[in-house]
Amino acid sequence: MMLLPPAIAAQPLSSAGVVANHIQIPALEGVNALTLLPPAIAARSLSSEEVVLSHEDALLAIDHFESLGLLILGWEGWVRYRDGLVGHASAHQGTGSLDHLSVRDAAAFCRQTIGLDATAWAWQHPGGGDELYFCITVRT
Repeated sequence: MMLLPPAIAAQPLSSAGVVANHIQIPALEGVNALTLLPPAIAARSLSSEEVVLSHEDALLAIDHFESLGLLILGWEGWVRYRDGLVGHASAHQGTGSLDHLSVRDAAAFCRQTIGLDATAWAWQHPGGGDELYFCITVRT
C-alpha cells in the first residue's frame, strides 16, 4: 500500500489529479514541494521554502517525486559555506527547464547531472568545509 504525503492525503481527489503508480492524486498547484517529501528528508532542507538538499538526500527526493509522478523541472546548485552562510553556486548552475521531458526522463537526467556536479565539487574542494547542495524544483 502506498502512503500519500499529508499534503496530498488531505486534499479531495479531482479530475485534474495526477496519475502516479496507478493512483490518482489531487492536483497540487501551489503546494510547497517540501510538504510532499518524507518528513525526515524535508527536515534536512537548507530552506523552509524550497527543496535544498545534500547530494544523497537530493537523490532520495528525486526518487520520491518520481514515485508520485511529479515532473522535476530542474535543479540549481547552492553552497553552504563553512561560516554557515548559504548562497547560490556560480559554478554549479544546474539544468535549464526540463518541462519538455517525461517524469522518468527528467528524474534520470537530474540524477545523472547532480551526480556529475557532486563529483566535480568533491574533486575541486578536497579539503571540505564548504558543501554543495541541490535546489530541486518540481511541477506541483
